[in-house]
Amino acid sequence: MRSEIPWLVFFLLILLGLQAQLLAEEPHLSTPSPAVHITLVKAGQTRMPILAGSLDDPIGELTRYLKRISGADIDVAVARKGTKGIYVGLVADFPWLPLRDIEALGPEGFLIRSQNGNLLLIAHEATGVQHAVTTFLHHL
Repeated sequence: MRSEIPWLVFFLLILLGLQAQLLAEEPHLSTPSPAVHITLVKAGQTRMPILAGSLDDPIGELTRYLKRISGADIDVAVARKGTKGIYVGLVADFPWLPLRDIEALGPEGFLIRSQNGNLLLIAHEATGVQHAVTTFLHHL
């Protein structure tokens, strides 16, 4: 057992070194944004509409589950510049949104982020948007 301790320490140092290297290569991972509280529904009333991009299925799923969870009828509107709400869709659906680190997303990658009072569930491709909605609902 005692002879295994130096190997364990050595292994942990290697893992820490790899983690530090990965964070240095991916600066957006090393500096998480502070938590922001966003109220979607309060007292059975929608506080933020879903601002729809070009994909219907993820919007339908989000609307359906938010209604089941809260009992509120969730408003869905076409996304327009300057509108506050939950943006759900493709990056191309919302060209006015200032998005950083989005180019690093792969075909199934997605972004869940609060920005200027909005909630963003955005990806480059439809599969990524579906993953964003599913992940968001899973964490409620």
